[in-house]
This record gives sequence, structure tokens and C-alpha cells, in this order.
Amino acid sequence: EENNEIEQTDEGGLAKTSNAPLMTKAQVLWNRNEIKDVKVFSLKDAKMVQTFAPEIEAQLQTRNVTSEEKIKSPYTRNGIWLLDKEIDDGTNPPPEPEPQTKWERRKATQRKMRYIAYLDKYAKSLKGGGIIYRDVVVAQRSDEKKKEKKSKKQSSKKGSKKGGKGGKGKGKMTMRDKIRADVEEKQREKALNDVKCYINHASSLKTLEQRIEHLDKVLISMSEPYAVVPGLMKLLEWCVEAWKLEKAKGGMGAAVRVFQMVMDIFRRFQKDISIDQFKELSTVLLRLGFSDAAELLVDQFIKLRPEKLSKKDLVVSLPKTKELAVGLPSYRFQLMYAGHLMVRNVDSAPDDRVSGFYPDKWQRDLLDVVDKKESALVVAPTSSGKTFVSYYAMKQALFDNKNIKRSTDRSIIVYVSPTKALVNQVAADVYARYGAVFGVMTLEYSQRLKDCEVLITIPECLETLLLSPQSAMWARCIKYVVFDEVHCLGSTENGDVWERLLMMVRCPFIALSATLGNPEEFSGWLSRIQATHDRKVNLIIHRTRWSDLIKYMYLPKSLPPLTAIQGQKHLPSFEYVHPCSAL
Repeated sequence: EENNEIEQTDEGGLAKTSNAPLMTKAQVLWNRNEIKDVKVFSLKDAKMVQTFAPEIEAQLQTRNVTSEEKIKSPYTRNGIWLLDKEIDDGTNPPPEPEPQTKWERRKATQRKMRYIAYLDKYAKSLKGGGIIYRDVVVAQRSDEKKKEKKSKKQSSKKGSKKGGKGGKGKGKMTMRDKIRADVEEKQREKALNDVKCYINHASSLKTLEQRIEHLDKVLISMSEPYAVVPGLMKLLEWCVEAWKLEKAKGGMGAAVRVFQMVMDIFRRFQKDISIDQFKELSTVLLRLGFSDAAELLVDQFIKLRPEKLSKKDLVVSLPKTKELAVGLPSYRFQLMYAGHLMVRNVDSAPDDRVSGFYPDKWQRDLLDVVDKKESALVVAPTSSGKTFVSYYAMKQALFDNKNIKRSTDRSIIVYVSPTKALVNQVAADVYARYGAVFGVMTLEYSQRLKDCEVLITIPECLETLLLSPQSAMWARCIKYVVFDEVHCLGSTENGDVWERLLMMVRCPFIALSATLGNPEEFSGWLSRIQATHDRKVNLIIHRTRWSDLIKYMYLPKSLPPLTAIQGQKHLPSFEYVHPCSAL
């Protein structure tokens, strides 16, 4: 090698002083265009080709390569290879050119607005409501907490010196607390005014059912107790009026709706309703003739309230008339008319980490797994509520990101979906919950890949990111990976990609599936893989799935034309089938 290595010179003959690696004599001569035409190895010289592929040999021609042909590549300059330049792996797409003219800037703004409008419309279709209320993640920085503690200590000392026990500095609010309190107070006032406007608008409608339907549609997407409870109490008042009208006709649908509303308000807001509002709920149950159900609510209300209450504080006078009484005990009424609305016995209980519903036992166990930063394999039926834990992990990551000082310390959650359609759906759902904090990466396009807090992608793209040297710093920020539909590991198309990903991830993960056939064996395999990283894999299996299907049988006396069937909600030819008969 010493004989072949010569001094590298530039075009003027001066020796270069760079620290680039030495080139061989052949490389230097090639760069100086001193090598004459070179003939590529001819396949005619190979006896194997002549023997086994003579028809291919006849079609091939030799090609002469001259030294004047320079290689055009982003990794060469003047024919010299740039040995220190990294090869692009496709994870860093070139930035879009900045719009120069006023027309280009307007078009770019319109594209962004159309995309946001698309996400907002998609999110509304997933939520089923006209209004989207996002989870607001607010955290206080640790350095600010320390400053507040110091200021409180100093102010308390000053106050004790100046004014004795009741010093001026005691209990002083910081500017951040004042701003937050003002913002929360304005939000309460706005929400209350909105509910009042909804009630006034619904009151202007003609029929009672139109009022109930309109107000119910508006309140279904609200969860703030201080705003939604007054609206629900007004809705309950209208439902009681509707039961008055229907009882004369012999129906029970309105009574079921009243009973459901009372129980729903108590279950959702039992810690937030006032004593007067609770008395209104008890009065409605007594008017229906359900004194036993009212007593049960009184006992639960006393246990849950922080202040000490007695039954005397919650006494409600019995109604003088029985014009709204159903005439049945509450338990028999529920079995006969409200069986599809009864609460399932799956050990549901209130949890401060979840708002809007009571999580089941297996769901609370899953939340504990996320809090402990452990991995889990979850096998539960479709629509049973297993995906919500991924959003809980996202919320935890967003909360942690509020306290970081450097961007390299942020937390990233990766959500892996098997198809691009599911990627778009999850992106819209994340946008509905937390806003534009997500990034998307598929084989066709990528958006906000390296500056997002939640990345939604497919397995092939995540594998590219984990294997890319340029993405090594970004991969260290991944705190959780959610594998949705993990049973795709058994597919013949990209099952090997799923298998490699489960072995490559260096952080806790949550694997979700509804159709995994052998969860115990699969969990054992995952545990052996994670044992090298000293991480535990929890197996959570939930088999129960409630299906409220009401079965009917079509028994027409004579087959009507198709035009007569279309547009009709209730056909006389459909006969109800009892559940026991449908087994």
C-alpha cells in the first residue's frame, strides 16, 4: 500500500493539507483523467455463460467506459467520493421551500387550514358530537416550584416580623396561580353561559321531544360538572313532563328514560352535585314509586361526601299524589323494561385517572402498568375499552414534556398501526383529544416526524427509524410504544417486521389484540425477550363482551314492494323474539 499511495495534489500541483484518507495511485490517476478507455469484463469470456445461457449471451453487448464519464451523485464532488458524508435513509425529508410571493403564502396557509378542517371533521365523526372538548395538560416547572417555596418562606418570615401571626405574606398567590385562576374562572363563566344559551334555544322549539333531543345532543359531549349538571337537571325536568304525557297512553319508554337519567347523573357527578340537586334526584325517584332505590342513593351519597352528613340532612317529603308512580318495584321495573341499560358487574369503580366513565378492574390494572413504566400484553374483545390506555400514556408523556428544560429530554409515544387507514383514524382521534401534538409517517408521506410528541406510524417505517444512525438521538426519547393489532405478527406479509420490532424496542410497550389465540405462549416469548432488559411483561386478558342485540323476525303476510319498505322505521311485519328463544 505504501508504494501505491502517492501525494494528493490539487489542480495547481500543491499538496493538500486536509485530513482526508489517502487515495491509491489508481484513484488519483482516474481523477486526473490519465487512465485511458477501460473495457468492462465481457460475459463472452465466461465459459459458464456460454454453456448454460447462450441466449442471454447473444443479447448482451460489451460497453466501453471512458474516463470522461464522471459519476453524478450527491456523494461525489469533481469525481472524488465524499467519504465523510452520511447516506440519506429517507427519515429526513427535504424541507418544503418557503413561499416567496404573497400568492404562494396564501396558498400554503389555505393548505394548512384545509388539513386542520379535515382533522376536525374526522374527529367529530369519531366522537359523535358537534363539540370537541380536549384534555388540557398543564404542569408547573420544577424550578418555578422551588422559587415559589422560597418566596413563601420569605414572605411568611416577613409577615411574622411585621404583623405577628397574621402576616401579609402568608398565603400569597404567585402570578402564575393568579393567571391560572383567572383563566379557569373565565372558562367556567363561558361554559355556564353556553349551557344557558343551549337551554334557551331548546325552550324555543315547538314540541317537548324536540327540546329533549336537542339539549341531549348538545350535553352528550360535555363533561365539566359545573356546566353540565345544571343542563342535565333541566333535561330531567323535561323528561318527567314527557313521562306525564306518556303514562296516560300506557307506555313505559319515558319512565325508563327518567330512571336512566337519574342514575346516570348520580354515577357521573356524585362527588360534584350539591345537596339540593341530590334532593331533586331523590324526589324524582319517589315520584316514580322507587323508594328502595332512593334509600340506596342516600346511603351511597353519605359515604362519598367529604363532609359529615346524616339521613336527616337528606330527608325529602313524599309526594302527595301517585300520578307518576310506575306501580312496580325498582328491581322488577329494571328487569322488565331497562335490562339493556343496567350496569354490568365487571367490578367498575371510580378512578381519578379516568374521567367520563368508571373503569373496570382489568382497565385499572392496565393503568397501574403504565404508571409503573412496565410492559403489557392486553387481549380483550373489540370495543371493550382497551385502547384508552394508550391515550393515558400519551397524556402522561405530554404532562412530562411540560417540565423538561431541553428538547432532548422530551418523551415520545409511538403508536404502531398495521394499515394507513388506521393511522389516519388514530391521528384524528389524537387531534380531538390533545390537538396538533402528533406526527405521521407512512411509506407515502411523513409529517412532523422529528418534532412531534406522539408519532403514529406503520411497522415498516418504525423499523427504518430504529435502524437509522441519523435517528439514534430521536430514538432515545421514545418512552412508550403501543402495538395495535399485534396479532399481525402471524401474517405472511410483514409478520417478520413485527417480530423484529418487538425485539428492537428499548422501552416499555403495550401490545393490544382482540383475536390472539395463544396469549400465554406469546406472553412467555415476550417475557424472555424483555428479560434481557430487566423488564416485566404483564398479561391482561378480558374475555367478556356485552352485546345488546335485540332480535326480530320478519313475518310478512304478503311481500310488500321495496319502495314501501324504504324509509319506514317500524314495520308491522317484524315480530320481537325473546332472548331465551333466540339462544
